[in-house]
Amino acid sequence: MERSRLVALLREQVVPAFGCTEPVACALAVARAREALGGAVERIHVLTSPGVYKNGLGVGIPGTGARGIPIAAVLGALIGEPERGLEVLAGVTPEAVQAAQAMVASGAVAVSYDPGEEGVYVEARVSGAAGTARAVIRGTHTNIVYAEKNGRPLLTASGAAGTTPRSSASAAELAQLSLADLVGFAEEVPLGEVEFLLEGVRLNRAAAEAGLKVGAGLALGRALAQLVEEGKCPDGPIVRAKILTAAAADARMGGLPIPVMSSAGSGNHGITATLPVAVMAEHLGAGTEKLARALALSHLVTLYVKEFTGRLSPICGCAVAAGAGAAAAVAWLLGGGAEAVGAAVQNLIADLAGMLCDGGKNGCALKLSTAAAEAILAAELAVAGISADWYDGIVGRSPEETIRNLGFVSAYGLARADEAILAVLTAGAGRKP
Repeated sequence: MERSRLVALLREQVVPAFGCTEPVACALAVARAREALGGAVERIHVLTSPGVYKNGLGVGIPGTGARGIPIAAVLGALIGEPERGLEVLAGVTPEAVQAAQAMVASGAVAVSYDPGEEGVYVEARVSGAAGTARAVIRGTHTNIVYAEKNGRPLLTASGAAGTTPRSSASAAELAQLSLADLVGFAEEVPLGEVEFLLEGVRLNRAAAEAGLKVGAGLALGRALAQLVEEGKCPDGPIVRAKILTAAAADARMGGLPIPVMSSAGSGNHGITATLPVAVMAEHLGAGTEKLARALALSHLVTLYVKEFTGRLSPICGCAVAAGAGAAAAVAWLLGGGAEAVGAAVQNLIADLAGMLCDGGKNGCALKLSTAAAEAILAAELAVAGISADWYDGIVGRSPEETIRNLGFVSAYGLARADEAILAVLTAGAGRKP
């Protein structure tokens, strides 16, 4: 795989995101449908895959003080600009929030999911005086594959309405590489081609600082910092990584109006793939060049794992996929070569493969903070020569085989997990959107 294609993949998949990307994808689809309609929207129906529905059910929407897909969908209709992609809601204002709340309260918004859809799928139908319109997102959070007005197609994928796009050529090719190939890329790519990844450290640190200051979401980052001050937790890079990662998740899941740098279509993936690596680089005095190269490795390993588990899965990709990316990068920062990097990935997956994704919510901070700590520990153990091997459960004879096994278990072994999780999440008064 050509170096230029890996760089292009990083530029495509590591981008700023404003808010949890599942409700943002819903807002984006509604914004595109509104654009197709060409007039004011009076009613909205959003149909999603189970994974999108699950992740949007309880998460805070930036700048609104509210949770869930309905208000995000209405904001997409009121202020959404489709060309802004994952930052489609960045222009939220108090006036727009007030209007959106009124529309949600009026019953003009419906959200449901189709059990037959998989991965990222959002279909937005809107209506108003100008008629009806529809837009469809499939495959990735910003991949608008279809739009129509009054039944007339305006946009189709591959020349046919409803065509399911495959992964981008670069992403599909990535799965054919080895982790050693990714290490080689990180070591040899000209710095100028990956230096842009350092912006992710700035954005995600800023989110962490906001989370610590405001005590948003679960306020886990602030609580962990307090435990250190009280001498109940030892200070050090592992705990600092936990604090910053948790605080950034607090800010994001709690709905603070700030962007984070995403990875593989997820802001939480971006937080896990970035902050533990930055903490260790600072602890080791690695410098910005080594940090940029380590970040390239972290994001690429994250994307590599996601090619096998899927964009949305029953397992917590923020912990397992992005955690594997962070573990690989930290092992490399510690002086490990391709073998140690692979061992770090083996250790991380052996440790956290069973972590379920039960939707986007404040509690994600707990999972991200766990992943941050375990990524560093997995790397330290790998460099010390300790690695899970093929006798250890789903761990294979190589890190690549382990990742394939993880994907198989996620897709087939946990095929009904989302159904069960959604049954729990939507049971009882107050849990339905």
